Amino acid sequence: MRVRYVCGVALVSLMGCQRPPDISTLVDDHGTLLNDVVTATCDCFQDFGYESSSECDLGFGSVDSTGRQCLLDVLRGHEEDAEAYLSCANLTLIEFSNCLDENDSCEPGGYDNCVAAYMGAEGTCPQLSGVVQNEFAACVPALTR
Repeated sequence: MRVRYVCGVALVSLMGCQRPPDISTLVDDHGTLLNDVVTATCDCFQDFGYESSSECDLGFGSVDSTGRQCLLDVLRGHEEDAEAYLSCANLTLIEFSNCLDENDSCEPGGYDNCVAAYMGAEGTCPQLSGVVQNEFAACVPALTR
C-alpha cells in the first residue's frame, strides 16, 4: 500500500492529476451514426438481396445499448486514442450517410462509390491499435459488403 501511495504521489507531481477523457458521448454518437448508415444503406435493400428494408436492417444489424457497452469496454484504457479516432470517424460516418441518402433512386454503383469515399476518409483518421481495432469492429455491424 505504501508503495502505491508513493508512486501515486510521484505520478501526480510529474503528470498532474488527469483522468482519461470521457468518451461516452462519442461512443453514443458513433452507435447512432452507424445505425443511420445502416438505415440509409437499407433504403436500397434490394441491392443486398433483401425483400424489405426491415429485413435489411436486421441483416446488417444495429448498435444497441449492448453494442455501445461493448465499445466502451473495448476502449477502456485507450480513451485518448479512442477520442482522436471517434472524433474523426464520426465525421466520416456523417458523410457516408449523406452520400447514401443522395442515392435515393438506388442507382447502380452508388453504394460502392459511397463506400470508397468513406473508406478513403476513414483511413485518414488516427487509428486504434490492431487488437483494439479488431475488438472494436466485433462490437458493431459491418458497413461494407
